[in-house]
Amino acid sequence: MSVLTKLVILFYLCQSVVGDFCLKAKLGRYTSEDYDKVDEDLAKTIDGHVDVSFADLDTTEMTFKYNIYGGAKGCNKCGIHIHEGTTCMYHQIVKGHYWYPGRDGKVEDPWTEKYGAVYSTNPSIGDAYGSFKIDAGLNYMANLRHAVVLHDDNGDRYGCGILEFVECPAHTQNTQNTQNTQKKQKKAKKKKNKANKAKGRRRKL
Repeated sequence: MSVLTKLVILFYLCQSVVGDFCLKAKLGRYTSEDYDKVDEDLAKTIDGHVDVSFADLDTTEMTFKYNIYGGAKGCNKCGIHIHEGTTCMYHQIVKGHYWYPGRDGKVEDPWTEKYGAVYSTNPSIGDAYGSFKIDAGLNYMANLRHAVVLHDDNGDRYGCGILEFVECPAHTQNTQNTQNTQKKQKKAKKKKNKANKAKGRRRKL
């Protein structure tokens, strides 16, 4: 059993009480050395992240949330997709859209405008925020380490990021709340012990 598999199993046991399973991709330039259509100006400004979450390890429906900064200005319904490849460096390895076409190969590509896999940016600064639900027929583990690709209004690629294992925001907040509660309880206990000691000293006097 690989280290990654062990980590995911451990994470599953921890998450079973909380819920969602999450992936995160930090967006940057599409660095492929064998792709000459990258807009160099956009490549210098693109930033942001994509958060993908699944209700459990088996479901194939995901919530896809994006926060794009410095993207293609005024981009209207431009493509944002998960791709087959697990790198942003080689165009031929990044390949095309990633989905399960079914045993008969007849399930259509969901990474299209028809299914909501698009984003639209502010015309002055190129920022975009939004989310959509999509079912590409692939579960949480199948999407881990795959590339998320941003396209401009010509369909050319300019942004990319790799989906990595990440703790879900809700779980992080729950952990922080638990830690804060434990700190308060510890502080209260320390204060109570200090008061009891002082009370004991007064009795002796």
